[in-house]
Amino acid sequence: MKLGWDHKRNLNRRLIAWKSDDDPTPGDLSLGVVLNQYPDIYMMEGEKKYFRFGPWNGLRFSGIPNMEPNDPFIGYNFVYNKEEVYYIWHVKDSSQISKVVLNQTSYERRRYIWSKDTESWMLYSRKPADYSDHYGLCGVNGYLSSTNICECLKGFKPKFPKKWKSMDWSQGCVRNHPLNCTNDRFVSVANLKLPETTYTLVDQSIGLEQCRGKCLNNCSCMAYTNTDISGAGSGCVMWFGDLTDIKLLPVNGQVLYIRMPASELGEYFINFTTFWKFLSLVFEYGIQLLLFCLDEDDNNTEDEHRRNSRKMVVIGVSIALGMIVLVIYFFYRFRRNIFGKTIFPFFNI
Repeated sequence: MKLGWDHKRNLNRRLIAWKSDDDPTPGDLSLGVVLNQYPDIYMMEGEKKYFRFGPWNGLRFSGIPNMEPNDPFIGYNFVYNKEEVYYIWHVKDSSQISKVVLNQTSYERRRYIWSKDTESWMLYSRKPADYSDHYGLCGVNGYLSSTNICECLKGFKPKFPKKWKSMDWSQGCVRNHPLNCTNDRFVSVANLKLPETTYTLVDQSIGLEQCRGKCLNNCSCMAYTNTDISGAGSGCVMWFGDLTDIKLLPVNGQVLYIRMPASELGEYFINFTTFWKFLSLVFEYGIQLLLFCLDEDDNNTEDEHRRNSRKMVVIGVSIALGMIVLVIYFFYRFRRNIFGKTIFPFFNI
C-alpha cells in the first residue's frame, strides 16, 4: 500500500476513516504525508494534529522506534524526491493477508493480519500506541520522559511553574537565558523522537559538521541533526522557532543538537582564549629561565655546589616545559573533540 504525494498528477493518497463501523461516509480522522521541507506523516482530527510518525531517518520514522528493516512480516520504504513523496509497505509473505484500518471510534490506525487457524483478523499493531503518543503533550520546548512525565529541554524552564507542577504541560517551556547569537553553542540530547518539522530547512548535500556551522551562522536556527542516520549519517535538517512534540525513546532514538547561549554552560564552559594565553606565558617564561640557566652553567669559575643547583633547576624546568607541552597537546585534542565530531552531553558545542 502507498501513502503520499505524486507531484506530477497533484495526487495525494491518504487514509480517511469512516464515520462509524456502519457508516462509510468520510469521518474527520485522516492519515497522510504532509509536505514539510522535512516530510512527516500526520494523523489529523479535522484540522487538528492528533498523532505524528516523526520524519523518516533512513531506517525508520523517528517516532516509531520498533520499526526494523528486518521486520519478518512487513517490508516498507519511504521515497522522497522531486516527483514523489510517499510511504509504501507490503506483506513479505504473499500467502499472508493484511489490512490497515483507520478507526474513527478509537482514533487509531490499526494493522490486522488474517489468522488461518482461527479464521479471523488478529491485531498486529496500532498507532498511536497509547496516550503518550498524542501530539504535543508537553507543549513547546518540552519532552515526554521515560516515565511519561513532561520535562523541559536542557536550558529551558516551565513557562507557568504552578500549572506545570499540576501536570498541565500545555504551555510548554521557555529559555532560562536568551540567545545572543554571537556566542551561542549547541548541546546534544540523545534518544529523541525528532521535533515537529513544519519550520525546517533541509540540505541533503552536507554532513553534520557543515550542518552545525550553517545552523550556528543563522541566528534563527534552533537545532540541527542528520536527515539520514543509516551508515555514517548524512544530510542536514535545521529547525527554526520552538521545538514541539518531542519524546524520549527507550531505543532507536536520534541525537538532536539544540542551540544554547554560552551562559547556559555554567561551570562546564571553558574560556579557551584565556587558557591559551596563560599557557603561552608560562611556556615563554620557562624557556627564558632555561636559557638563562644554561648560559650561567657555562661559567667554569662557579663552584661545584652552584653548578649542581643550576643543573637541578635545568632538569626541573625541562620537566615542567615537557608537561606544559603535553597539556597543550591534550588541550588541543579536547578542544577538537568539543568543536569537532565528538559531542558530549554536558558541553554546549
